[in-house]
Amino acid sequence: MKLTETKTLNAALKSHYSEKKLSASQLEQLLFLQAKASFSDDDMISSDHATHQKEDAKEATSGFWSQFINRVQRLMQKYRYAFASGVTAILFALAISLNHFQAIPTTQSILEEIAFNHKQRMSVTIKTASITEVSHFLEDLSFSLIKSSRLDKKSWSLIGGRYCSINGTLAAQLKVKNNESNKIYTFYQAALPKDLSLDSNATGTNNIDGINVSIWKENGLLLALADD
Repeated sequence: MKLTETKTLNAALKSHYSEKKLSASQLEQLLFLQAKASFSDDDMISSDHATHQKEDAKEATSGFWSQFINRVQRLMQKYRYAFASGVTAILFALAISLNHFQAIPTTQSILEEIAFNHKQRMSVTIKTASITEVSHFLEDLSFSLIKSSRLDKKSWSLIGGRYCSINGTLAAQLKVKNNESNKIYTFYQAALPKDLSLDSNATGTNNIDGINVSIWKENGLLLALADD
C-alpha cells in the first residue's frame, strides 16, 4: 500500500472512529494495527517479487549452463581425435617428467635413452659442418658445444644438429659421418647430471637393443656416440 493511500486511510479512520466515540488509546491501537497490516501486505508483495526473481535467476542460470555444456560436448565431438591426441601427449610428457624427477639417473638409463633417441632417426634442424654455427643455432643450451678429442677432424665430419632431451634436460643431438666408412652416427652432448656416477665398465661400447652406444665424460660434459 502506498504512503499517500495510508495517510488518507488514517484520516478516514480517525474521522470515522471519532464519531463512534472511541477513546484516544483505542484509536491509536487501531491505527497501529492498520499500519502493521499495510506493511505486512507490502512485505508479502516484496517477498513474492523476490521469490519470482530468484526463480527467474535460477532458470536463467540453469539455461546458461545447459547451453554451455551442450557447446562443450559438440566441440569435443567435433575435435575428439585432436583432443584425445593432445591428452595422450600431455600424459606421456608428464609420465616422462615424473620418471626423471623420481629416479636417480644411472649409466644404464642414460644409455637406453640415447639408444631410443637414435632410433627416432630425427633429421637435423641446422645443416652445417661448423660446430660454432650449430652452437649459435642451439642457443638455448646451458652449455657450449665442444669438439671432442675422440672425433678428430680427419676421420669425422659434422653434418648438422638439433635439440634433444637427455635425462629430462635440453641436449644437443648432432649428426656426424665417419669419413672412412661413410657411416652416419648420432653424437650427443649434454650437461653432466649431478647425481650420475658413470660406470667405468660402460664407458666403452654398449649394445642397447641393437644400437651400439659409447658414452664418456669430456670437458665437464656427457658425450655419447650411437650407431646401428
